[in-house]
Amino acid sequence: MTRLTNWLIISFKKEAVQEMKSNSIARFVSILVLLKEAQQKVGKTFIQKAIYILQEGFGIDLGYRYKLHLFGPYSDGVEWDLNILENGNYITILYDINKEGYQISITEDGEKFIEKYSSEIGHLSEKVKKTILKILELVKTNTAREIELFGTVLYFTKITKDREKIIKSVQVIKPYFQEQQIEKAIESIKKVINIQ
Repeated sequence: MTRLTNWLIISFKKEAVQEMKSNSIARFVSILVLLKEAQQKVGKTFIQKAIYILQEGFGIDLGYRYKLHLFGPYSDGVEWDLNILENGNYITILYDINKEGYQISITEDGEKFIEKYSSEIGHLSEKVKKTILKILELVKTNTAREIELFGTVLYFTKITKDREKIIKSVQVIKPYFQEQQIEKAIESIKKVINIQ
């Protein structure tokens, strides 16, 4: 190989590493801002669906891949990032036997992480914060069940615009939601996310 070829390979690798680092920081900041703005402990289901709505509903591409799961859209990447953040002491994840689920909150180190790295992702940081506030407004009660419904409705809204198909699809996998609840979720999503 020539020196030029070696230089190009090294430059490409540095660029790729920098892009991966920047993408990871954007993902971490998004999760941490969500936890900070929620102003209470939330569970994994809540975080999974809120990040799904952030990415798929509002178009902030964080690079997560989602699939339909028991409680709606789910990403292994979000789960992985939660573990990284916990290991770095940026969040705490506790299992609450009484609530039968995880309770996740941001730590002081997590808040410092936001301050330190928000500038590195530039305008995206402010856009993430504004969008997360819209998502929290959409999900006023901050319950996993409510955001599970919104995430699932959005998932099917991206597949079809046929209202009846969306309702039937949600009812097939989530029979515990009434048609009126699904209708209300569709309307709320259309209003906040501005989809047709």
